[in-house]
Amino acid sequence: MAEGIWTGTTDADSNTAISLAPTPDLAAELVAMRDLAELAEQKADLLEQQVVDMRTAMRMLEAGLQRRRWFRSSD
Repeated sequence: MAEGIWTGTTDADSNTAISLAPTPDLAAELVAMRDLAELAEQKADLLEQQVVDMRTAMRMLEAGLQRRRWFRSSD
């Protein structure tokens, strides 16, 4: 400040004109976001069910392999 480098104002301070950009319809945006959230929840539920199904399939495969090993060890 003593050097005269900083004047205490910025470009935004010197611009006195306020630009009023059109604001989006917040109600419509809220509805769209709720729809997206609902779809995301449905997708998460579907993926969770697929994980459960795959875990069940893996347990069945592992059980089948253990039975086969037992049967082969008796030969």
